[in-house]
Amino acid sequence: MVVYLLEKSRLTYQQPLERCYHSFYNLMSDQVPDLKEKCLLSNDIYDYWYVSQGKTTVPSIDDKEDMMFADEAFDILGFTNDDKYDTYKNTACMMHMGNMTKDFVPVGKEEQAEIKNEDNAVKVAALLVLTVSG
Repeated sequence: MVVYLLEKSRLTYQQPLERCYHSFYNLMSDQVPDLKEKCLLSNDIYDYWYVSQGKTTVPSIDDKEDMMFADEAFDILGFTNDDKYDTYKNTACMMHMGNMTKDFVPVGKEEQAEIKNEDNAVKVAALLVLTVSG
């Protein structure tokens, strides 16, 4: 298993010929049949700002196969299904949180903002099993 450092600059922005972290595209590959539903993901990678700014596919990379290897690695390492899905959901949260950057509108002072659309925040809270209070 390989460990990667998630750099904020690479997570939040890519040049036109760059690709974001492969694990996001692996989640979208349909290798794990119920994964998108459990992670509250659509079928369109372009619905997710953080991962669709640059390239979304690379001819030499098979996202479905990579997801198969990752899923099998979790099994080999003794992860329970709940542990695996929690990891996938946490990763999907980054995709939903990227969309939240467009949900904020400034209010009053420069440091203040309100959410104009709570859909992405509600998805993140659900995936992280957080209680939402309003």
